[in-house]
Amino acid sequence: RAQLGEPYVWGGAGPSGWDCSGLTMMAYSSVGVSIGGHGSTSQYNYLKSAGKLVNIADLRAGDLLFYSDGGSTTGTKYHVALYVGNGKMIEAPYPGQVVREVSIRYGDLVPYAGRPTG
Repeated sequence: RAQLGEPYVWGGAGPSGWDCSGLTMMAYSSVGVSIGGHGSTSQYNYLKSAGKLVNIADLRAGDLLFYSDGGSTTGTKYHVALYVGNGKMIEAPYPGQVVREVSIRYGDLVPYAGRPTG
């Protein structure tokens, strides 16, 4: 939550701005956990290959939420956000916006979340 209000910057990995995958990469690298680098698709594929995907019905705080056209598990993931519990997520949404906490959007949500730890 320390990054709430920080600006969205395309390709940003802090500290002056973030894009979605830069934010999730930083959150996990700050505690010594790799999630596969910068990029929503690369993070999803890394976690999938490591056997760290869970059904979206079993979400826990800290899980990564992925978005792709139609919620496809095989397509390009265009967005990633950090689930924080109680139906909320933290995301760096798009240019002109800031890192924010919002309710989960279910449109285009991939049916599997990434759980880098546990």
